[in-house]
Amino acid sequence: MVYFAAKHRDTMPSWIAVSRPPYLTAHVLWPGSGTWNRISLFETNDRLAIDAHVTPAEGFVIPHTLQVIEKPSPGHYFKLDNHEQLVRDDWTVSSGDPVYHPRVEMAALDYRKTVDGGPVALFMSKPPYSLHQHEVSYIIMDDADLAIDLQADWADVRGLDVFYARGGKLFRLPFARQGERLVAGGTVELADFTDLTFRAVPAPLEALQW
Repeated sequence: MVYFAAKHRDTMPSWIAVSRPPYLTAHVLWPGSGTWNRISLFETNDRLAIDAHVTPAEGFVIPHTLQVIEKPSPGHYFKLDNHEQLVRDDWTVSSGDPVYHPRVEMAALDYRKTVDGGPVALFMSKPPYSLHQHEVSYIIMDDADLAIDLQADWADVRGLDVFYARGGKLFRLPFARQGERLVAGGTVELADFTDLTFRAVPAPLEALQW
């Protein structure tokens, strides 16, 4: 996992680091530049694009199996802050412009991802002038009369399944093929995280190694 963190004090007020979830102990880290960071992401399993200079902090070494590149500036703010991650994960823009243009009236931004390449798609809709992920809405639609508002905090497609999170719980909505149609099955609750709390856990040895 690559992530941005900050404590806004001492010699390194912010940084970008790579760790092995669920632990945050850094395998390698790079000094940050305040909070004006774009999202760093793994473009592939062995290629990491970071919003920092590629030279890591003193005492950290990048393994030879990982290529680290400095992320070029897009020139404008993306209306959706994780646009590049969505493109990597096979989302496509179905309407609107993902790049913010100053002094230009902006429309809503919609991303689309099909369910197993069929006529059903999950739409991620973003209101205009909004840069924050939590304001996204997720709706499942097809070419006929299907329209399901998941009222979700997050959603994605894997094959014939739509997975989504809502209210601290994780759900699966399966689809099945009936001829040329895709028919939704019953929603299955996969996990309930509402009773979980954070606690400090020292990272074990295997989580400290690449």
